[in-house]
Amino acid sequence: MRTALSISLALALTLTSGISAGQSMWVETAEDCGEWAKARKLKRSSPHEARLVGLLDGMAVGRMIEIWKAQGNPMSKEQVYSWMDKYCQANPLSRVVIGAEELANERTNGEYRRLQKNLSTTPLSDKDCAHCPEMVVIPAGQFVMGVAPGEEERANLPEEFRNRSQPQRSVNVKHFSAGRFEVTRGQYRVFAEATGRASDGCFVWGRAELEMDPAKSWRDPGYAQDDAHPVTCVSWENASAYVMWLSRHTGRKYRLFTEAEWEYAARAGTTTTRYWGDDANMTCDYANGADRSTAALVPGAGDWYVANCDDRYAYTAPVGSYRPNAFGLYDMLGNVEEWTQDCWIGNYNGAPTDGSAVAAGDCYLRVVRGGSWVDSPVGVPAAYRVGSHTTISVYRRGFRIATDM
Repeated sequence: MRTALSISLALALTLTSGISAGQSMWVETAEDCGEWAKARKLKRSSPHEARLVGLLDGMAVGRMIEIWKAQGNPMSKEQVYSWMDKYCQANPLSRVVIGAEELANERTNGEYRRLQKNLSTTPLSDKDCAHCPEMVVIPAGQFVMGVAPGEEERANLPEEFRNRSQPQRSVNVKHFSAGRFEVTRGQYRVFAEATGRASDGCFVWGRAELEMDPAKSWRDPGYAQDDAHPVTCVSWENASAYVMWLSRHTGRKYRLFTEAEWEYAARAGTTTTRYWGDDANMTCDYANGADRSTAALVPGAGDWYVANCDDRYAYTAPVGSYRPNAFGLYDMLGNVEEWTQDCWIGNYNGAPTDGSAVAAGDCYLRVVRGGSWVDSPVGVPAAYRVGSHTTISVYRRGFRIATDM
């Protein structure tokens, strides 16, 4: 089922009369639904109207305003206000991220009428079924992928893990939909019970290293979880089977992220080490990594290098427990590592620059991104990457899903 989420939202917010057409040709910004709600509660007056227009102005894209106004297809402020009211009532904690470069060719009057019809029924995020992951539109864009020169040295990343995310290069990513959260244990449970998929054990931490425990699985990774926590102890083959099953179940083609899509979505327009900045000790506001809770409560972790903060969870946290990035995605760093589509390559020499997955190389190994609850601050930067065998399940590893628009 193909959706028009990004198109309808961008259309809604760029057809507003009263917003200046003199904005830049490409703008990608975010606004908070909480701010929108506050503005709507104010008395309707000229200053009030100016406040609402100002919020819309922060969310709109001048390029599409110019295109649609030139075609004589204006949209009243009240129409846009009504649409935003409905969206923010349903998603009160959301940050609305707008991108419209991908709409450059959507210019015909027929397309306008089709999108306008979608406007009243299509939300910014959606779910295909009660147990399906919630999806969020990620706008198309270009970003610099990889680690900045000197970053790994400053972080004291061990030598054996350096230079994997180099050389930096510019990558173009098409718009797509991304799971707002990591796939939860409850969502995976529906798949496992419907298909009868068994577990072959899981690697868990032993006395000094990871050890295979045939008794451990996504149902019991060796620590307490409930169905709101991200699923763990799933291999790349498990994750791939899940997206194939979900695609058959819904009629919508789900898949794993490409590695480029993953880093683009994780950075969400930032160029810092992590999407909240370079300070590792701010991790606990945004991510579940190794911290004071880990050192105090995880056996053997007392001498680990951890962030000097407390994220409240020694092991996994329920998805969405921390602040999202600017794309409205939660736990892109920390909580659990996430499988991607890509075959493993040791660095970015010769890697695609169009956002597609690496389909050659060591394909019995696949790329894992994001770090987890067990990782020290050096293991949760946006550029950090490792490769892992497709059949291996680990107690700190899960996945997130994507779909084309």
